[in-house]
Amino acid sequence: MSIDELLDFEKRFEEYAEPSRYYPSEDIIASCCCLDYCNLFISRSTILQARSKYVEFAAKLKNTPKQTIRNLFLDTVIKEQTDGTYKIIYSIPACFNMYARIFGMSFSNFIDCNDGNMSKLRKGSIYQKTVDKLGKTIKVLSNFCQFHPCGGLLLPPDFNERMCMMPKGSMMPTRTLRKYIKSKIKRRKADLLLRCTTCISLKHTIRTYGGRTMIAAYKKLKAHYSFVNHERGTLEALAEISRDESSDITLIKCDGMSNRFSKLPLMISRPKTIGDADRIAVKLDTCQLARNTDTNAYKNYDYIALNGKYQCDSSYILSLLFDTLSKINKIGPHLVLVFDGCATNRSEVLFGGLCVLLAKSQIVKKITVLYQTTGHSHNSVDSHFGVLSKKLRKIDAYDPNDFANTLRSIDSVFDVIEDHTVYDFSELSTHTIKYKYRTTNHQFIFRKVNDKMVWSTAKFINSNMIFESDNFQNSFPVFQDTFDPSNFWPKIRKSNCTASTMLLANLIKVCGGFLSQMNREEFRNHINKYGKTTFRRTINLIENSIRKGMEMDDDEEETATSIITYLKSLDFKTVRAPCDPIIP
Repeated sequence: MSIDELLDFEKRFEEYAEPSRYYPSEDIIASCCCLDYCNLFISRSTILQARSKYVEFAAKLKNTPKQTIRNLFLDTVIKEQTDGTYKIIYSIPACFNMYARIFGMSFSNFIDCNDGNMSKLRKGSIYQKTVDKLGKTIKVLSNFCQFHPCGGLLLPPDFNERMCMMPKGSMMPTRTLRKYIKSKIKRRKADLLLRCTTCISLKHTIRTYGGRTMIAAYKKLKAHYSFVNHERGTLEALAEISRDESSDITLIKCDGMSNRFSKLPLMISRPKTIGDADRIAVKLDTCQLARNTDTNAYKNYDYIALNGKYQCDSSYILSLLFDTLSKINKIGPHLVLVFDGCATNRSEVLFGGLCVLLAKSQIVKKITVLYQTTGHSHNSVDSHFGVLSKKLRKIDAYDPNDFANTLRSIDSVFDVIEDHTVYDFSELSTHTIKYKYRTTNHQFIFRKVNDKMVWSTAKFINSNMIFESDNFQNSFPVFQDTFDPSNFWPKIRKSNCTASTMLLANLIKVCGGFLSQMNREEFRNHINKYGKTTFRRTINLIENSIRKGMEMDDDEEETATSIITYLKSLDFKTVRAPCDPIIP
């Protein structure tokens, strides 16, 4: 490119430079920019070439603000920072001032353009007045913020400046604060409660006490947040692994929804004559499979039953889990289950039922049960319940059929089951070995070793225990020696029509004409309907599933060693075969 063409580009460059920040190339090389005298080591042609590249880049971005063009261009230039200098064309070093003069901008804007966030740049540095207001606002909000279970910070619903006891105008708005600190901070809803005893107690200690007690409580709270984040990261990693078709892990989360939208009849405008206590509660449980669909990252299997139809115990939870497994087309050898910490999900019956699955299944070889920290168990299942509640608050549902059809119309719902079979596993409690303090732990691993069901545990969710090789030296048997879980076949539990019929009679008396004859028949049909699939049939459906991932072989070490030995017999150079260490 000739000098005349480069000078032509420089004339066009003037319209892209900042006002009063444009300097001709001859003035730039003639003025001192720093103590290293960068202007003595750079030629005028180098400056012209750099500006020509800028003009060519800007010509491709039509109808784009000049500020955006400037930020995007500097983001594409390869810069190597070395002792406060940047290397530009032909690896010639230039200081910050020289770099800003070449591209026609102020020194502060050049610094802002290199903070790694080009899309949200400010037009200048922050003034000291703004810095002081920002510091005071963060200090005051630290006394009111609460830790969100899914990350970020929450403010009370009734939060305002008067609560902070600060002069009017001295508080920075929350919307502006988010842009500066780049943090998820918002005002929580009135119905969202943080029930973690550790968080609330330590926060109260920090606000009430002083000195060493306050410092110790702050360190404990910081460690608690770090632990919760580690726990949440472990579960997210397991969900991503479960979505991989080549992995051997299948993750299922189980939880139940209970709020004002899980009661029938569901009416947008409900008269006062129909009290909330008169409505029939609907037990809505979800088994969430971490598996990609066309539009969602989870498959949600929703089970509905009227209150009183079944006894809500460990047998009911196990029955839902077995039904979900029978509907999955691919199951991995390692089954990971996530429950909340209620007593129903920590009983000996639940653990015994899972070991029955291990004894009868040829696909499932290992089961890991995880319980999140109490108060921070808000996960993707609860987010699914939020989607359901948002939909249910906008419709009228007078009977279970209307309720189920509404759930089926939601994209995140994969299947709605009304006639699921409930089995009775209560007999297992007499055959399991009772261990003191076992249910206080948060992680359990069940596996079949030498024709015996054994379990090992960890106090909290530990990613090392999930992914490392299992060591069952500290494991314990699940059942008594006289019991064989492979010969256990639970009976089908029939629905309790008496309790549900009494609730329905009271509802008909209160609602009157709001329930048509068809609605009443739908209630009666739902009460009398129950699943009749035998447990043997359910196990066969699970066994007919496709094995997901690699097969877990008990002799996998011997298999790997035999492969190496086979290759050596064919004169191939292989890695050294692993051997047991010998103590001299």
